Amino acid sequence: MQKRILGFLLLFLGFGGMALAGYLFVQGSGDRGHLIEVTSYMIVGAACFFAGINYVYEAAHSFRMDQQQVTPELEEVSPIQQQWRTIQVAKQPVKQVRESVSSNVG
Repeated sequence: MQKRILGFLLLFLGFGGMALAGYLFVQGSGDRGHLIEVTSYMIVGAACFFAGINYVYEAAHSFRMDQQQVTPELEEVSPIQQQWRTIQVAKQPVKQVRESVSSNVG
């Protein structure tokens, strides 16, 4: 839950930084110092924005034991299923890829 809250804070902080950079760019004088300031706000804002999105995504798809599907152990599988799995793993591809390239130059 803490990652999600931090993610939303970074998301809004980054969006605010990019909006501030856009506002300063429109209202600015256009000299070198002004462009460096706008660029720095934009880079920091974009970094915070994308880090916030990443935190929110990770918090939504985090590992929880209660949501995991229980798979049977190998001892619970019947001998015919074990044999079928062995055959499927060791099986060669059905179709071999061969291309014969022939060009008729005429």
